[in-house]
Amino acid sequence: MEKATLYLLVGCFLLVSSGCGSNRMQTEEVVTYTEPYQPQGCFVYESGVSKAFLEVQFTGDVVQGRLRYALEGKDENRGTMLGKLSGDRITAVYTFASEGQTSTREVVFRVRGDGWVEGFGTVEVEDNRAFFTDPASIDFSEGLSFTPVVCSEASF
Repeated sequence: MEKATLYLLVGCFLLVSSGCGSNRMQTEEVVTYTEPYQPQGCFVYESGVSKAFLEVQFTGDVVQGRLRYALEGKDENRGTMLGKLSGDRITAVYTFASEGQTSTREVVFRVRGDGWVEGFGTVEVEDNRAFFTDPASIDFSEGLSFTPVVCSEASF
């Protein structure tokens, strides 16, 4: 009778533990695959002496952050951005100071790996505000590729 009780207890234990494990796995899969990947924090682009820094933080689909460009042959500029996340893209207005003047420019970033890539396209400038003339034709193939960096190491 003791052997029968022992087998019964072992069987119950195996049944309960395998059931709990499968429920946990199903829950983890749902969370993992239903959440869109949104890399946030600080990112850097580096190529030769050119550098750019990007910081993004999300609140729902609203994104805010900071940008700084120090690109070879161009005036350095830095400022803030505010925009919206839609799918794998951020579309934002970048407000920055350069050469003592405040301007705004539309910026678009798309998720690439664990970072972001900036898209470029034809822009129109009106009253110190630059915006894309055809958002559907924004090209990400030659954009600045931002990779993760510890925020304390980013130079904003």
